Amino acid sequence: MVRVATSVNASPHPSRSRAHAAAGVLGVALVVNLAIFLDLGRPDFWDPGESRYVETVREMLISGNWLEPTIGFVPYYDKPPGFFWMVGSAFALFGRTEWAARLPSAIASALTIALLVGFAW
Repeated sequence: MVRVATSVNASPHPSRSRAHAAAGVLGVALVVNLAIFLDLGRPDFWDPGESRYVETVREMLISGNWLEPTIGFVPYYDKPPGFFWMVGSAFALFGRTEWAARLPSAIASALTIALLVGFAW
């Protein structure tokens, strides 16, 4: 007679525990996305950093120069232009609103949380 060794912690219903884990991850994802995206366009730009980034994109739209970020039409090299390009794309798709200006950051944060959960799982 051959005995098969099993783990002491093995669940008798592995598919059920996977379903519970998947439901938990989906629940966390729903809560996180609600927290991130719910009030995306409600508050005005009151943070000096946030308003500076939006002003940089506005100047890029006015000048048509997408390679050199400016603030007050003076070169602004503190941040790489990739973020400004994403905000400019959101402006082109959704208009010049607070919601569109914050959308790339919100998507990036949701994807970062998803990657973290995937890595931890």
